[in-house]
Amino acid sequence: KYDLRWRINLIVTSDHGMTEVSRDRIIVLENLVNSSWYTFPQLTPIGHIYPLPGRLDDVYRKLKGAHKHLSVYKLHEVPQRLHFSHRGVRMPPIVLIADLGWYVVQSRPESFSDLAGQHGYTPDNADMNAFFVATGSAFPRGTEVDLVHTIDIYALMCNLIGLPAQAHNGSLARISHAIWGPN
Repeated sequence: KYDLRWRINLIVTSDHGMTEVSRDRIIVLENLVNSSWYTFPQLTPIGHIYPLPGRLDDVYRKLKGAHKHLSVYKLHEVPQRLHFSHRGVRMPPIVLIADLGWYVVQSRPESFSDLAGQHGYTPDNADMNAFFVATGSAFPRGTEVDLVHTIDIYALMCNLIGLPAQAHNGSLARISHAIWGPN
């Protein structure tokens, strides 16, 4: 009865992309460094290492260059593009970054066959891009955009409903091409 297609705006997105992982692409930390020297609280492509007191340099030296698909940084060395700028107690002294498709674990798991995909890799990997689909009166028909930064969607939504955006790290200017098309 009501044709709402052009009276509402609908945005569908995701919070991250995915990439394929396999049992053949596991980096096992206990094979590289003494596991009693640190804690490793998570299994992830970006690992957080908390060395025990007095073990920071030992752990770092053992891991740095130990695997060709693993980058190792002290916290202050992490590339700026990854925004590890908040140096609080939650930030790890050592950061491990696995190459796309590789996975960091403490020890080789008994069963790994059901894990086929993973997220959490660095945002410069195209596989980690979220999808973004929008339709409605604010979006020109047939417009395709190359990349939408997820952090900008908040600014877009506030603009669409006429609310001022609270402080955030997104940019309406960076996403405006999705609404008004390319300049």
